[in-house]
Amino acid sequence: MHRRRAGKRFFIGLAVVGLVLAAGGAAESSSGSGSVLPAGQEPTVSSSPVRSAGAVLLEERCTGCHSLKWVRRSRKDYGLWEKTVVRMIRRGAWLNDEERAELISYLADKFN
Repeated sequence: MHRRRAGKRFFIGLAVVGLVLAAGGAAESSSGSGSVLPAGQEPTVSSSPVRSAGAVLLEERCTGCHSLKWVRRSRKDYGLWEKTVVRMIRRGAWLNDEERAELISYLADKFN
């Protein structure tokens, strides 16, 4: 009988130690004090690339009707992309004049 109690105490103690260690690790990692920048050094904002307005328009406006697979495979100059975009506007794409020009320039630059 005495061995059972000792065994239970051991496992309870082990569980408590595990919980304390886990809580201590979580508190330490959430405090944000793991890395300190040297005086005068600015933190970097983001390492993700900035997407152009044309890329955003392509994703937001063109994928409502079709995938971008055909765009990525196409190679057209400015004039052909302009004709394609005008045709898409006639079919219901929503682009104002400024957006249209931005999208055509992006397409001609990236997919020529």
